[in-house]
Amino acid sequence: MKTRIGMMLGALFLAGTAGAQQLPGVVGHPENELILSDPAKVAAGNYKLDPSHTSVVGRVLHGRLSYYSFRFDKVDGSYTYDPAKPEATKVEVTIDPASIDSNLPMFDRRLKGPDFLDAEKYNVIKFVATEIKRTDMIHGTMTGSLSFHGVTKPITLSVIFNGGGPVGRRIGMGYSATALLKMPDYGMDISAHNIGDTVSLAIETEFINQDQKTDVQRVRQLQAQPRQE
Repeated sequence: MKTRIGMMLGALFLAGTAGAQQLPGVVGHPENELILSDPAKVAAGNYKLDPSHTSVVGRVLHGRLSYYSFRFDKVDGSYTYDPAKPEATKVEVTIDPASIDSNLPMFDRRLKGPDFLDAEKYNVIKFVATEIKRTDMIHGTMTGSLSFHGVTKPITLSVIFNGGGPVGRRIGMGYSATALLKMPDYGMDISAHNIGDTVSLAIETEFINQDQKTDVQRVRQLQAQPRQE
């Protein structure tokens, strides 16, 4: 259970031609009309991960019966983005392994201990992106180095760009990502613990532009318009 992956998801920035869109099922708020589905049209700049809109959730098999689910509550990250050079995007994410939360306090203490994460000895999980590839305008992969439990290895995430645009007075970009993590690859022998050796990760995150702000006047114009049912 380690998984960090950062969330890195800054990744999918490619080029294409699209206009404003909303995620399926998202309706009502006027700012949604300014959300762009084309990452090539989103503002360049330095982006910082928004922890209040980020989740890193993992699942690992318990015997052959069910899956344990857990999340990491402390995630930080940033990336530098240029829509003209998406392949040059710099992404870095860190996770505090001691923030693991399975909703079972006794189990959490065990997960943080030497049998699993050994969070006191290895107190940070770090992901640094090294390569970004697109498969279409909003889908792609992000490969990088994952440092976890004293071991650094390459890992690849499947990434979806959900949209970019105004988040209040700021500009944000949203991503979803998934990855698989083999615990033995990071020196974790879990054979005696009746759990699977593979962790599946699901990441949802938003990054906020630190250099540019929203066109507030445009947002207010949209807010003044009648909402469509």
